[in-house]
Amino acid sequence: TYPALTLYAAGGTFYFEVRHASNFNGFTLDFGMSRCYTQITLADRRRLHHLVAAKVPVNEMARQLGRHRSTIYREIKRNTFRDRELPDYDGYYSTVADDISKERRRRLRKLRRHPQLRALIIERLKAY
Repeated sequence: TYPALTLYAAGGTFYFEVRHASNFNGFTLDFGMSRCYTQITLADRRRLHHLVAAKVPVNEMARQLGRHRSTIYREIKRNTFRDRELPDYDGYYSTVADDISKERRRRLRKLRRHPQLRALIIERLKAY
């Protein structure tokens, strides 16, 4: 068989996939996926919410969003809502996921929390 080339755009970035089916019962090799990294947007999370609710396989979610499947797994794992008192409401919700993600980014800003470390790094960069 011959390789198939697929072009698509997601989030303002163009991606390409080259698939080559061999004789190993549907085994495929995927090349492509852009090397540039962008944060998952609220629009991506809304789309992901609908895909999770529809129980679409993660590989298909990743393909539709133009992301690697490990990114999708990580997003769902990190940003799923969990409540011990009301476990019936546990799940992946786009706006909650976006809030959790923003809170994590805000909390992990090490140089803002440690002004002495920030000053030392700036000093060393200026010396460089």
